[in-house]
Amino acid sequence: MSLQAGKDNERKWEEYWNGLRAQDKYLPVKVNGEVNVTQVGRDSNIGRENLYKNPNIYPKLLAAISETIEAQRAEAGKVNLTSGMPAATERKREDAAQKQVEIRDRRIKDLEEKLAVLTAENYELRSDMDYGRALKVARAISGLQQKDLAEQAGLDASYLSLIEVGKRKPSLSAITKLSKALGLPQHLFMLLASEPDDLSIADPNELQRAAESLAQFLLGHKDKNRGKESESGSLGQA
Repeated sequence: MSLQAGKDNERKWEEYWNGLRAQDKYLPVKVNGEVNVTQVGRDSNIGRENLYKNPNIYPKLLAAISETIEAQRAEAGKVNLTSGMPAATERKREDAAQKQVEIRDRRIKDLEEKLAVLTAENYELRSDMDYGRALKVARAISGLQQKDLAEQAGLDASYLSLIEVGKRKPSLSAITKLSKALGLPQHLFMLLASEPDDLSIADPNELQRAAESLAQFLLGHKDKNRGKESESGSLGQA
């Protein structure tokens, strides 16, 4: 698929998903509660395969599936309160929703592995890689301040500041600590630090966009989970 066709599909996705949300709707689901990705491909005029292949659409599709599942769960809870739905029926819905979460997580893992393969030859700690940019992008997505990230990674905040302005190159140990603190796979952090000309694939710019999209989705999903854990903890204490 050409770069222009990919951009057209990205525009179609935005129009499709924003249109659904404007009507307070979510992705179509099958009778068993699973998201009907084939129908999504038809309704959006993108096609099922292109939803998976476009690295800028795929993370957004996963996020939309997650929102759809959460909406289903919320709706199921309302039905239970108003109509007394049998527990067995509710369990089936929860099992179907859990299956969708597991499928989504497997797809995230598959995408991570594909990125790892594509960037394997760029893993070496090279002096010409822009680690400062990678750190700033990852920090911006995660919403962490320098001092907070430094504390979580066990590093000095001034050291992180020097890395971001390009006056210091991080050690491999530092990159490992930073990746762990940010909740990002190390190869994804290294990919964010790579220059487009260094990536030996057909469209390096598209791969970098894929890396940033995946990083944004992973960190956003991580923050959601943290929020849910915090809420559960507060309820437990209450």
